[in-house]
Amino acid sequence: MQEFNRNKLKIKPLAERFSKLNTSIIISPSSEPPQISQEALLQLKDIAACMQKARRLNSPIIVVCGAHLVKNGLSKILIELMNKKYIQHILSNGAFSIHDWEFSY
Repeated sequence: MQEFNRNKLKIKPLAERFSKLNTSIIISPSSEPPQISQEALLQLKDIAACMQKARRLNSPIIVVCGAHLVKNGLSKILIELMNKKYIQHILSNGAFSIHDWEFSY
């Protein structure tokens, strides 16, 4: 296997880096929900019912997710769920944090 040659990297200042991210995709908790399939709606309602039950029982809710949650504009939804005490912890990968930073930057 050939070793990765770091000398071939073309490192540019962050200001010169083109970003595909656009903050216009960030979804507001107060916005109208998008159209989804009946099957997805039933799954979402089931998740919501489980979260409501956990909250009533004072059980913690831990969300385990990949970076696409943030990449697809759902960060404000997560924040709203945390503020309303529905989510106590988020477990994710490094790309989740990177995308969150990119939107903030």
